[in-house]
Formats: sequence, structure tokens, C-alpha cells
Amino acid sequence: MPQQIHPVVDAPVNAILVISGLAVIISLINIGSTAAFNIVTSLGTGTLTMSYIVCISCIVWRKLTGEPLLPSRFMMGRLFGLCVNVVALGWLCLVFVVAFFPSVPAPLLTMAAMNWSVVVFAAVVLLSAGYFAVWGRKRYVGPVEYVRKLD
Repeated sequence: MPQQIHPVVDAPVNAILVISGLAVIISLINIGSTAAFNIVTSLGTGTLTMSYIVCISCIVWRKLTGEPLLPSRFMMGRLFGLCVNVVALGWLCLVFVVAFFPSVPAPLLTMAAMNWSVVVFAAVVLLSAGYFAVWGRKRYVGPVEYVRKLD
């Protein structure tokens, strides 16, 4: 379905309304249960952080193995860029771990106050890996044919 841009405001108004509505619904979770809201927000933080870790790790891997990267407008040099990427990975790994900490200190921690988002994250990762191992690796065709080759 093609995106429809509103001619007056020059923006995808329908998409903005749907996303805003979903944000309001997720925010209403806080009324019912603060623990559930904390789980949703920490899960979002953890998964977003993991996506950054995967992307930066791929760049670090290519730099360490000497494989070429696609040309870009902004280059910091091989050594300085690698140092910045490694520091960013260290910081992101720390943020990833802290994202799954409970919101209350240990003496006050109860089963209801525990941050269960790490269980949800682990379950999704394990189910996804199992799905890929059993079915996906035979059927998935990556976007390799769309990637520009460096010769």
C-alpha cells in the first residue's frame, strides 16, 4: 500500500495519527501497572541498544579483518574511527545490561517489582534463533543482490 502524503501539510498524516494513538495506548499501561510500563520501556531501550550493538559490531569486524567499507562522506580514519567504535560498543554494552535492572533496590524488590523484560527479550531471541535454524535459513534470501559490490 503506497504511503499517502497530505497535500496541505506535506506529511503522512495517517501514519502520524496511528503512531500517536499507539503511543497513547502504551502510555495508558502506566495507569494499570507501573511495573508493566517499566517492562515495556526497558524492553524498548534494550532492543534499541542491541540494534546499535549489532550495527557497530559489524563495522568493527570489517575494520579489524581489513575488509573494505563502503565509501562515505565522513571518515575519521582507520585507527581513530576504530577507537570511537570500540568505546561506543563498550558504552552500549553497559547500557544494555543496565536497561534490564529492576527499578527498585534489592531490599525492596518483590516479584511484582522485578523487571521481567530480560525474560521477554531472551524468549524472543531464542524463539527467533530457533525459527531461523529450523525454517528460515532454508527460505530466507538476503538483500545481497541489492548491495553494491566493492571491486
